Order: sequence, then structure tokens, then C-alpha cells
Amino acid sequence: MSDSFEEQQVIKLGVAGALSREFAADQTQFLNLIAETLKKAFPAETNVLTKGLFTKKTVGFELMLGDCKYRLEQMGSRLEATKAKIVRGIALKTDSIPVEQCLSELSEQLEAKAQQSGVDRAALARLLGLD
Repeated sequence: MSDSFEEQQVIKLGVAGALSREFAADQTQFLNLIAETLKKAFPAETNVLTKGLFTKKTVGFELMLGDCKYRLEQMGSRLEATKAKIVRGIALKTDSIPVEQCLSELSEQLEAKAQQSGVDRAALARLLGLD
């Protein structure tokens, strides 16, 4: 299934715009929203990080895309992002990256994933509310 250039641009702008709008509004609420949304859209690739014994509080998420694992986690009053290079299940290199860079790279990776598969395209459309 081939999308037109305009449709691909809408998806690209939709992902980046949705992520940056939510991040700017409220970081804690953003983290909860994106973690749960990614878990619903890409359950096999997403691990939601929680803490608390009786009341689980979302503190972050990990998303495996290709050979990279992205992690966004609440650390006190700020968000911290890391990117790890994974080879055969082992993290060879983990770098701290700015949150904005993490969101940008996630946007690009999710767009590429959607272009490769109709199932992933549908999941991304649900993530953006375009379905």
C-alpha cells in the first residue's frame, strides 16, 4: 500500500507536532500519556516503567525500535532521556540525550516503521488519533 507524499508528510508532521505539544504542556502528564499510548500502539516494543506497590505510578517507558532502545524517565522534577545501541540483546553503548532529541528521533523511527508495515501504519494512526 503506497501513500502519497502529502499523506506521508501529514503523518510526519502529526507525530512531531503531537509529541512536542504534549511535552510543552505538562511533562508529567505527557509521560503518562505517551507511555500508555505507545504501549497500546506497539505492545511488543514498549515497556512501561512503574513504581509503587499498591498504586502503580508511571515513571517512564522504554521503546525498542530497530537496534536502538529509547528510554524516557521521570527523574525528580525533570525528564531524562537515554538511547542505547542493542546488539543481540546486549546494550553496547548508552548515551544520555536531550528530551527534544529523543522525541525527534522517536518521531522519525515511528514514521519509518509505519512506512514499512500496514499494521504499524494503523497503530501509528491510532496513536495520532487519525483512525
